[in-house]
Amino acid sequence: MNSTFKVYRGTPSNSCSNGISYCIMKNKEIVSVCTTFYIGGGYSEVSIDTREKFRKKGFATKTCQMLINTSLNKKLIPLWYVDYGNESSNQLATKLGFTKVKDYEILWWYENQKAVANYLKKYNYENR
Repeated sequence: MNSTFKVYRGTPSNSCSNGISYCIMKNKEIVSVCTTFYIGGGYSEVSIDTREKFRKKGFATKTCQMLINTSLNKKLIPLWYVDYGNESSNQLATKLGFTKVKDYEILWWYENQKAVANYLKKYNYENR
């Protein structure tokens, strides 16, 4: 899975006990996991990660739908934040019924400068 998943959420059991999480597994391998990045103030932020070899097969859509439905049943309003350049996430959010509200600048820091450089390159921040 994406290395940032472990950085921000820790272990899968931590994600499950401190939020809402769903995953799809195939042959004991996690294919796609959708979890709340945070819950607070009546909102739940959706976070999705799908292994590259399983993308574009509907797994992310299914896990996100389950998390969104659970959030709504708990009277939480689901939120979806997308990094600039993450077209796959933008497309999935639109498919799931989210509407873009606005763009805004964020400050982001991380000790591992190589990880930051790779992240910025991956989501096309270099050309912004």
